[in-house]
Amino acid sequence: MVTQETYVCQICKETKKQHEVVPAASIHESIGEVIRKEYPSWSREGYICHADLNRFRAHYVREILEKEKDELSTLEEKIAQSMKNMNIRQKISISNLTAS
Repeated sequence: MVTQETYVCQICKETKKQHEVVPAASIHESIGEVIRKEYPSWSREGYICHADLNRFRAHYVREILEKEKDELSTLEEKIAQSMKNMNIRQKISISNLTAS
């Protein structure tokens, strides 16, 4: 009988089979930063199970989308203010022309 090597997930601390984990060293650093926010002792030397990795990937994507949404809101506000200023200038120009 062949015994399969097992690994402990750094996050959930559960023992997993090799096909159920990913080496932490292979995780993109930006996702590693998200993990470190919640688990400061996260090490690139250990392993993480697929379920926990997927949870952190989803969290990372949510953070990016929130940031982009905030940036878009700021841009929309700047455009609205610019259009308002342009409208005011046009009204001033028209009133100057009709006053002449």
